[in-house]
Amino acid sequence: MNSREEAVSHREYWDEASRPLAGLVLLSPLLLIYEWHAAWQDSSAVITLRNGVDIWLRTQMGWLGFDHEWCVPALVLLTLAGRHILSCQDWNIRPSVIGGMVAEAALFAALLVILGQLIPWSSTNIPQFPQEMDLLHSREALLLSENTVGNIAGKLATPVADAWPNPSPRLHWVTCLGAGIYEEFLFRLGLIPVLYGLVRMLGIPRVITLVIAIGGSSLLFAAAHYLQVDLETGKISLLGTADYIIQHRDVWSAFSFRCLAGILFGALLVFRGIGIAAGCHIGYDLFVGYWMG
Repeated sequence: MNSREEAVSHREYWDEASRPLAGLVLLSPLLLIYEWHAAWQDSSAVITLRNGVDIWLRTQMGWLGFDHEWCVPALVLLTLAGRHILSCQDWNIRPSVIGGMVAEAALFAALLVILGQLIPWSSTNIPQFPQEMDLLHSREALLLSENTVGNIAGKLATPVADAWPNPSPRLHWVTCLGAGIYEEFLFRLGLIPVLYGLVRMLGIPRVITLVIAIGGSSLLFAAAHYLQVDLETGKISLLGTADYIIQHRDVWSAFSFRCLAGILFGALLVFRGIGIAAGCHIGYDLFVGYWMG
């Protein structure tokens, strides 16, 4: 292969890997594996396996009347398929592209781990399995600890590591699959376009708008790990969440690192597609949970 043909091949890979179809092909089997394992768990065990975003999405879908257990994964898969249809691109994907995406996602996951170790304020932030990993991927949005520190006149409570059920080490890899897919689906694939559209309505230039959208989604992604729930209403309090993060300096480092991770995931979504963004997230979680745990 001459240099010109090699350049064309690299360009073709770059384009194909960023398509929604490539993300659909890469993530579909991983999502099905996650859902299959969750479906075979009993009611007491499944809560330790499912990701917090997964549970939140199921709650919202149930409120809309879509309460079947496969509605949420179907939503993810149909969204990716719909985005590909709207892109008017062909339905061909080379197996070598999927292999390249796996390698690319692993490379970015390793980069995130290295950054977490090199940057002084985040060198101790990479969660260790299993205790602190629960804060990164909460399984039950409304599970509260009565002994946790409250905020705003004692009306709010936040989860602590010991309050969350720990996943079985044997199935921790399954939780990583769900976390990477569902969190990227909500915070990146769902939230970034919404924020981008809202900011663009103000007449702000596209590049600045994109930076704001990625940064805003990253802040919300990081804040979601410290959600405060009003004990009187049972609803999430955004004001209480912000107050908790500001008042508790012990979470600032971890919060900052999660913002950094969110920025990386957001940039990957925009420039490399949902497949590599979610793959990077999954790879990072697996690396931290097993190699560093």
